[in-house]
Amino acid sequence: MGLLSSIESIFPILVLIALGYVLRGRGMFNDTFSGNLSKFILQIALPAGIFVSVIHHLDIAAIWSLRASFLFVLASFILGYVLACILMKVLNIQRGRKGAFINMVVNDNCLFIGLPVQMALFGEESFPFFLLYYIMNTLSLWMVGIFFIDADPLLDEDKKPGVAVSWKKLLPPPMIGFIIAIIVLIFSISVAPIIIKTLDYLGNMVTPLSLVYIGIVLRDTGLSSIRLNKDTIGGLFGRFIITPMGMIGVLYVGVQYMALPMSSLEFQTYVIQSATPVAAVLPILVNEGKGDLPYATSLVTLSTVLFIIVIPLYMQLLAVLGL
Repeated sequence: MGLLSSIESIFPILVLIALGYVLRGRGMFNDTFSGNLSKFILQIALPAGIFVSVIHHLDIAAIWSLRASFLFVLASFILGYVLACILMKVLNIQRGRKGAFINMVVNDNCLFIGLPVQMALFGEESFPFFLLYYIMNTLSLWMVGIFFIDADPLLDEDKKPGVAVSWKKLLPPPMIGFIIAIIVLIFSISVAPIIIKTLDYLGNMVTPLSLVYIGIVLRDTGLSSIRLNKDTIGGLFGRFIITPMGMIGVLYVGVQYMALPMSSLEFQTYVIQSATPVAAVLPILVNEGKGDLPYATSLVTLSTVLFIIVIPLYMQLLAVLGL
């Protein structure tokens, strides 16, 4: 079941990446298209997608009941950043790749890849646990991860002078969409169905357009840019080994030694979500931050393909451990 669910989730993704690659090669997209597309996704479609996802799926009461679990999931993300920074130093990751590397290790594509796999493996009963992880992952990417990317341009001239933090960087459009959605939920603000439907259309464009964008970048940089060097292997090792094992360790300590009330289903949900591929928007963020775009594209492509193998392995591991 794990292998079949993984393949079913990955196949459309690979097709859309291939579509962008082929159409760019045939001249359908001009040289400025990818840059404009990335801005549209980041500033328009993604904020709309996050807003409607929260409105549709988030239940404040259900999440509040899991507040103890939230602290341990938060601890696993903090541990992830610490381990990612240590691994980055040990491997001496090149400039322009450091922000992408850290985000590769810590933050993932839990909504667009993790959610369908989650429903196929564990069913609707696991949905509150998925939502808790989704909130943590979203906050991690847009409140922490994006700053590592912005602080690591490939060239000296792209490095921003001074230490002042602008509100534009502190509150990027996707985070604004998340905050507005939380306010709407907390105060039970009614949003007209026609607005929700419009934002839904915009939000549904994020993943397919991001994948087409990746295909375009692959065409421009060449498939030879996908290389298994130490920076890439290190990122994959962090994404599929360090982060899930860190999650297992933190949760195990909580359950065994700190009386954390957690069912096997909840435990499995957090572990499987922590092993999903890196977010499809990573190349867009790296492009905006003037980082190493081919490297970020390689991370997305390779982690998406390897995901087919990784999830069944972790399902088997959890079964062996009795978790």
